[in-house]
Amino acid sequence: MTKRFQKQITTLLNECEYDRVLDLCSALSDADMYYFSALALDQKAAFQKYHKKSYKRLLKKSYFLIQKGRVLFPLDLRFIYLLGIHYLHSQQFENAKKIFSYLFIKTKDPKYLISIANVQKATGHFEAALLNYRKAGKHGFSKLLLSHNIAKVYELMGKEKQAMKHISEGLKHRPKNEFEKLIKKELGLSFNHLSQKRK
Repeated sequence: MTKRFQKQITTLLNECEYDRVLDLCSALSDADMYYFSALALDQKAAFQKYHKKSYKRLLKKSYFLIQKGRVLFPLDLRFIYLLGIHYLHSQQFENAKKIFSYLFIKTKDPKYLISIANVQKATGHFEAALLNYRKAGKHGFSKLLLSHNIAKVYELMGKEKQAMKHISEGLKHRPKNEFEKLIKKELGLSFNHLSQKRK
């Protein structure tokens, strides 16, 4: 896969054009095809989590490609990462944390800190989640997404004042793509919800 084509795929993922990604990847026959196809299916599933049949069907398809990718390309760490994401979405939190921790220790890539924090948020380890989100924030990740995640942790902790602070910070940022637009929409809904509670 050329860098130009990879950039096109990444842009489509950020714009939530998952079916277009799947169409483009169907013409490939390498590790990238399996990786981006599985990633597109997983992200599509995440946006359909309230429709249980579609959610489970898409996760199942994604898992099949992840496992096939791991067999065909055993040294490609991307498939281990996708397996961690699959475990996270399937609520197999201990397995997800083991994978993300292993990848962070092996690569020192700060993106895995966000994944670890997502597991910690889901399992009630809120202080640890906040620490890892803040560490990741020093490496240029989406401020909108980080504000959203940090605000959600504070909301789960019952610290509504701190949650509102981070929601307000997040709402100041202009979305760069369709994914960030959806994140900003969620921030707006959280802001309205917490505002009503405080009246």
